[in-house]
Order: sequence, then structure tokens, then C-alpha cells
Amino acid sequence: MSRPLRPLPVLLLLLCFATTLSAEAAESSRAVAIDGHGVVERGKGTTGQGPWRGFPISLSLREAPLPEVLRAFAQIARFNLVLDPRVPNEPVTVELKDVPWDQALSVILKTHGLAAEVDDRLWMVEPYY
Repeated sequence: MSRPLRPLPVLLLLLCFATTLSAEAAESSRAVAIDGHGVVERGKGTTGQGPWRGFPISLSLREAPLPEVLRAFAQIARFNLVLDPRVPNEPVTVELKDVPWDQALSVILKTHGLAAEVDDRLWMVEPYY
């Protein structure tokens, strides 16, 4: 005679499954590949010092499209991104290792004549004049 499933074991099973999915999602956001151009990934170490407070990231990119690089930052740092239509599709070539993500993003924006307007978790990137 089989016993019916009890709610508690089913709930525990669902929680274990959800935790596994959550861990896989967190791991997948540790690195973002940019098709054939390189990768942006979370680095090792502690949060930045001085004015830079972001966690460290490493970038190894060769001629990656600028909008795709900005999207990779949004995915890694978990912010919402709006790109102005005037943001150019210029190539980005950079090698950075364990740099605070906000400093790396600032350098890339400045190099391409862009600025970001930040409202909490929403970033609007536009040309800087």
C-alpha cells in the first residue's frame, strides 16, 4: 500500500530544485561572451577602493561592438540599460583584469564620448557633448 505524498517533502523538493536553478543563474551571470570578440566576467577580489565601489571584473575584448559591450556590463552588474539611438556601433578593444566594474565602464564610456545618466538601477547611455 503506497502512502500519498506529504506536502512538506514536496515543498522541500521544490525548494532544492529552485535553489539549484538560482545557483545556475547566478553562475551564468558571472561571464558574458560577446560573439567571437571576447568575454566580460566577474573578477576576483574585493570591492573597489576610493570613488570606485563596484566588484572587480575582467575584460578581454577585441573589436567588440560597443552596444554589446554595454549590454554585457548591464548583465554582469545587474542594472537596466537604455541606449540612446545615437550610441555608435564602434569597436571596443580592451584588456582589463580585476578592475572595479564601475571604473571599467566609466573608461569605456569616456573613450567613446558617452555619458550615463543613472537613476538607481536604470542607466541611460547617451553621447556626451
